[in-house]
Amino acid sequence: MQLGLAYILIASFLIIVLIFPLYVYKAKKTKNKKRIIDIQFAKQLRTFLRKRYPTYRFKFLKAGRIKSQNKQIAQVLLVESLAKQFANFSFELRTQKTIENNKLWESYQNNSVSNTKLPSDWPRRRELVWQRDEKVCQRCKRSLKLDEVQIFFLRNIEDGGTYYFENMLELCIDCSKILSTPQGTSVWQTLPLYDELMDFVKN
Repeated sequence: MQLGLAYILIASFLIIVLIFPLYVYKAKKTKNKKRIIDIQFAKQLRTFLRKRYPTYRFKFLKAGRIKSQNKQIAQVLLVESLAKQFANFSFELRTQKTIENNKLWESYQNNSVSNTKLPSDWPRRRELVWQRDEKVCQRCKRSLKLDEVQIFFLRNIEDGGTYYFENMLELCIDCSKILSTPQGTSVWQTLPLYDELMDFVKN
């Protein structure tokens, strides 16, 4: 009886010794396969983001901890994490530089007073702000064409702000939305950047 029990124990032990390494190998292979897919997707996003925002570094390691058995859900969660990072990074608003006197014009002072209607020389002011700010968004440093520029007023016109250059800041459409939206709002869901990143999931 004891001999039979010993055989059973030995046989069970041998089965465990033989099968367990195979189980570990299959689990590791499956994990690596899933990880390769995640890395390829993250690499696409990283390339896109580095090209657009050369000075800002997104935290992919933090976002990469996302786990889901569904590939598409994992990708969506990664995109959401990156969009939230972009929306939440801090930026200090401060009075901007003025423009050299030799670039100003006769009606500049009169047209700079607070008025809910844009001044007649608005296109000229907008272009000078674009040039002064080196043609990049002052929050995320994204390069901008003139027709992409969003002008942000440090003090809102409705609150008595003026059209003086010191009150005007060049932003991209994403950063303009972020700075114009009250804190605590999920603005990241409304950003064009979020839609662009979601296109990688759909493709």
